[in-house]
Amino acid sequence: MNILLFADAIGDTSSFEASLISIFVAKSEEGGSPPHDSHTKQKSKVVLVKSNTHADSISKLANQHFDLLVIYDLERGLILKEVNSIRAKHQKLPIIILSDKVDREEVRSIGVVGAARIDPTVGQLKHALSFILSNSLPDKTSMSIEKEINRSSDIFLVEDEEINRTIIKEILPSPEYSIKEFSTGAAFLKQLRHECPLVVLLDYYLPDLDGGDILFWIRQYFSKEELPVIIISAQKDMEIVKNLLSLGLSDYMTKPIDHDRLKVLIRDIKLLSPSDN
Repeated sequence: MNILLFADAIGDTSSFEASLISIFVAKSEEGGSPPHDSHTKQKSKVVLVKSNTHADSISKLANQHFDLLVIYDLERGLILKEVNSIRAKHQKLPIIILSDKVDREEVRSIGVVGAARIDPTVGQLKHALSFILSNSLPDKTSMSIEKEINRSSDIFLVEDEEINRTIIKEILPSPEYSIKEFSTGAAFLKQLRHECPLVVLLDYYLPDLDGGDILFWIRQYFSKEELPVIIISAQKDMEIVKNLLSLGLSDYMTKPIDHDRLKVLIRDIKLLSPSDN
């Protein structure tokens, strides 16, 4: 696993580096042949290459293979410049941004899903890396989603609170409705690699991932028609709702859940589903 770390203050990243490397060593990830570089740190099969200028990072990306780019604590303008420049030539390179200077909506607008504040905990970082690297869906440009993923009439319910899952199952009882439950975003995305459900009922606040990040990731592979996504949350900030709708959200419901409205939404989705016609 070859990782390029781009940071202004190279001397201030030692704690982050240790966390990053320990995660990959524990996962026993396989990397390519380590590039020879004076700013390279290697442990087990993880190679961490550091850069502190835009020109240097572009040069390294042009001459070496990297599996992940981490942009650490840059100024907002530099972050946008870096990502836009890199995306022009390295469209599929996973990027994680660690910064307090850009918000999640702005990060998504430039095509980056992985983002966190400076110095995340090992657990937070592990979830972000798992989201970006381990649970990515098949590349739609190189293989058919329809052939690669089985379509089902199941409802995928992504909610970490058991009591909320129970309430929704009472609103949508079996056998009329078939519901598969997921308590984390990572578990849901892993299953989505193999199965496309009828609809996704998604909590906005999950222990590992932001509901907006998950929605952004889904829409890279499935349109609103192919996979409806309904977010159910206590969040009532209309600016957040507007951003979610701009990302391709099908509908938004606040808690406590309006039972009749949820039933109508699911009924209408079933009527429009190709598998039911």
